[in-house]
Amino acid sequence: MAEQKAGADAILNSRGNRIGGARIIAVVIQKPGEPGRHYRLPTALDYEAVFRSANAVKEIADKKLPNDFYPIPDEERPDSAADRVRPYGALHFRDLTSCRQRLALAWLVEKCWDIKKPEIRRIFALVIGRCVDYWSSGAVWAAGGEFVAHTFGLQVIPIGWDFPEAVPWTDSSGNFEGAIDWVARVVENLPSKIANGQVQLADACDSPLPDLGANIWFTDPPYYDAIRYADLSDSFFVWLKRALPREDYLCDPFDQANPLTPKAREAVEDKQKLVNNRPKDRVFFEEVMAKAFEEGRRVLKDDGVACVVFAHKTTEGWEALLSG
Repeated sequence: MAEQKAGADAILNSRGNRIGGARIIAVVIQKPGEPGRHYRLPTALDYEAVFRSANAVKEIADKKLPNDFYPIPDEERPDSAADRVRPYGALHFRDLTSCRQRLALAWLVEKCWDIKKPEIRRIFALVIGRCVDYWSSGAVWAAGGEFVAHTFGLQVIPIGWDFPEAVPWTDSSGNFEGAIDWVARVVENLPSKIANGQVQLADACDSPLPDLGANIWFTDPPYYDAIRYADLSDSFFVWLKRALPREDYLCDPFDQANPLTPKAREAVEDKQKLVNNRPKDRVFFEEVMAKAFEEGRRVLKDDGVACVVFAHKTTEGWEALLSG
């Protein structure tokens, strides 16, 4: 399994015949005039489509985009104690998709560059992010409803022995049109729900806010060792930074050499990660949280309100937060 890089792809010979790797179990079809879905066995034509996609990916893999990135994510995935797929060989982000899924996402990235208006281009990039959630080997076939369910249902990248490949350009579940519809509804309704504000990326232990300047200090810090938000966000980030020009928010302001999202200073308990040759253990978590809370007290007015959102299933997680 590790040699097959988590096994999302079929291994085909020079003639397109399957000789190993992923196997197509069934093809879901809909018949005109008949309700529900039907299932048929795969044919040689189905593997021919996989073969053509694999060759197409090879053709575009070395052609750089205008922002100097290769179209297929070649970044290595960060190692983490909670990573379920890395032990099976998914060392790079490209390993989380089949060749057909990679090709479809790369095609959307290319089309994003054709959009001239920056605002529309950014919205289209969000559509690509929505597709990333459905077009991966971590997606799930919901047998009860017979539809493609998204990857991040449990805030982890799952490892499964089967996964569905959504057909992007049809009206089936997980399709491109559905992604557009979701994002369009957000764009249509969100402006009426929020007021103007300022957003700034900064370290919670070194806030840019002045002393006693905030009426409310509201924070939702990492949940100790429960969810690796920064690691999970990389699955979307590697595609978003390819779809958009080099923008300030698509790089790590704390480490210009980091090709992924900022995480060196992230307050999590993950002993496999090192900061200044020191593991991110419980003591690290407590120290960082203590510094962040000190900063929160500094910027909060004397009559201000502080609110901390935290959840964890174990007493150890709560003790680590309160000790900090």
